[in-house]
Amino acid sequence: MARMAQLEYEEKQQLLHEDFEKRKHEMETEEERKTAKRRKKRMRGKESKMRKKNMKLGGVGLQEDGTGGENLEGGEEEFEYTPTHRQIENKGDNDDAEKIEFKNDGSFLEMMKKKLAAEDAGTAKQTNNGNERGDENDLKTESKETS
Repeated sequence: MARMAQLEYEEKQQLLHEDFEKRKHEMETEEERKTAKRRKKRMRGKESKMRKKNMKLGGVGLQEDGTGGENLEGGEEEFEYTPTHRQIENKGDNDDAEKIEFKNDGSFLEMMKKKLAAEDAGTAKQTNNGNERGDENDLKTESKETS
């Protein structure tokens, strides 16, 4: 009888220990999850702080209400930030500016190389044909090529 009581007691203790280990593991897992969540939140805050700092150093000030970099003192700043897309729009308004449209897939460099090569070839043609008659012939051939 004592032997049976001892076995039952040990079995009960083992079940309690297993239950304790299971709860301990669940709590540790939950704590790790919460810690990871807090860590991510801190990293986002840190990245946001760095972005704001860099924007401030770059001349883009943000007010608490989300308005742009208006100067509260009313004074004019020496330089002001203009987003790239607005710079392109402003260039398009100017009639003297040459319009260059390009895709953002890396083909811009190749296009500019071709353009420079064409310009170099055009200047080489003009220097090779120094006499007036040769220049007139070049103009005639160019007009035929474009037709």
